[in-house]
Order: sequence, then C-alpha cells, then structure tokens
Amino acid sequence: MCAVGVLTFRYIYPNGLAELLCWLVLIGAEVLPRLTAMTQFTEGLMPASTFWESPNGQRLVNLYEVAVYNEYADAEDYLYIGACVLLALLFWRFVCVCRQRC
Repeated sequence: MCAVGVLTFRYIYPNGLAELLCWLVLIGAEVLPRLTAMTQFTEGLMPASTFWESPNGQRLVNLYEVAVYNEYADAEDYLYIGACVLLALLFWRFVCVCRQRC
C-alpha cells in the first residue's frame, strides 16, 4: 500500500509532502523490520528479538491498531467515499489542465 501511495503521489497526483509521508511509512513498516531481523541473530541463527517487540515496533503496532480498530469509525465505511473523492479530485485536475492548455 505504501508503494502505491508513493507512485500515486509522484506520477498521478504530484504532492511532495504526501509522497514523503508514504516513503516514511514504507521505511518504517517494511524496511526496518527486515533490517532488524537480519542483524539480530544469536549463535543458533534464531532471532534474539523481533522488531515488533522493540519500542519502535510496539509504537507502530499501537498506531496500526488505533487506525484499524477504531471504535468510532470503520475504515470500510469510508473506502468508497474516499475513492469517489479521489476520482473527483483527479477529474478536477484533468479539467484544470485541459482548461489551461486551451
């Protein structure tokens, strides 16, 4: 999902701040756990501790749980609304670009 955000905010709807945020989430959720897993081996080649047990891993898990298991609003309820708003913004951008070219 993070890679999709990076590609979306780089090529479809250029927004540097949103792209940077997607890069940071990608690094935090995908790259750091793998680097940590590769560098923390004991003599028996078993991981000494996982990334998710570290303080940074626990913060990411808590943030994910707050966002996904929100008791006030279900993300699936807003998925279609978000998709429609995104399509409307892309259409509006297309109209503005076409208007400037003409």
